[in-house]
Amino acid sequence: MAAATKIAVVASVIGLAAGIGIGVHVAQGKGSSAPVSVPSKPPARAEGGLAATQQGLSAQDREALRDLIRSEIASLKVDAPPTTQPRVPAEQAAAPTPDVADDVAQLSDQQLQTFDAGRSLVDAALARRTWTAADREQLHARVASLPPRLQIDVARPIVAAINRDQVRFDGDGPPF
Repeated sequence: MAAATKIAVVASVIGLAAGIGIGVHVAQGKGSSAPVSVPSKPPARAEGGLAATQQGLSAQDREALRDLIRSEIASLKVDAPPTTQPRVPAEQAAAPTPDVADDVAQLSDQQLQTFDAGRSLVDAALARRTWTAADREQLHARVASLPPRLQIDVARPIVAAINRDQVRFDGDGPPF
């Protein structure tokens, strides 16, 4: 089933449930001051076998509707095209590239301490699985004196972890 068709089905089911809920709300006199007659015969079953009652959908039918919506949304995610970028193992993302290792070897003692302080900040965030706006500001302050390639190398492990949903960003604005 095409993604557009699935979206249409999910929207129809949601619309049906909302319509039933609004109808019940109005029928109970909560949505309008005009009198509304409520039919005395049992409610008709809608598409999918869901029955509306005066209280709305039964608990069992609400759960069935939720399951249907969840499965449709999950199938949309499965049908999404794969990303074009290959995944990089965490160890490889964290390891400095050979060119960066040469750059690190050429750092002064103070710059090496700055590099290590930036890596320590990133390692702490990886351990607690959270990256915050305060972490972002500290990282910027700590690595500002480093060459751009080394700044990128310091941040590489946290960037990879956030992209793999292994670390959650807790803050406003961009994570970096």
